Amino acid sequence: MEFLPQYATITVQIVTEVINGWQQGSDMTRDMEVVRKILLGMEARENDDSPIEVGECDEATFYFHVWLMSEAELITVMDGRTRADPNRLYPRHITWKGYDFLDSARSESVWRETLSKIGSAVGTVAFSVLLESLKDATMRKLGLR
Repeated sequence: MEFLPQYATITVQIVTEVINGWQQGSDMTRDMEVVRKILLGMEARENDDSPIEVGECDEATFYFHVWLMSEAELITVMDGRTRADPNRLYPRHITWKGYDFLDSARSESVWRETLSKIGSAVGTVAFSVLLESLKDATMRKLGLR
């Protein structure tokens, strides 16, 4: 039982180091293009250990978004973080919620149309608003609205 508080302290220190590293290293912001590319890449890979193709994306941005996606329950991850390498969260599986988003964002035309409308109106929106907008655009494309 004495191990638990020490383990919790180490975990908090690692997470704090990761967040501080991202904050100090660059201007990390959520980029829904990166989220979509990671989900598409995860779906396209042959197995859980295959690399994920995301195009132009540096390592820090990739792992930052994997962490955000895990927090949002879009994906599950395998934790490979250490004190020496605090950014390693390996994407394992897309969750039900992740597939809901991916299915709504899969169509390039729906994706571009939705981002264009949001960008011209307000710039950025909450994830839930983006998801609902994508669902609405998909329903219109299918002739269901």
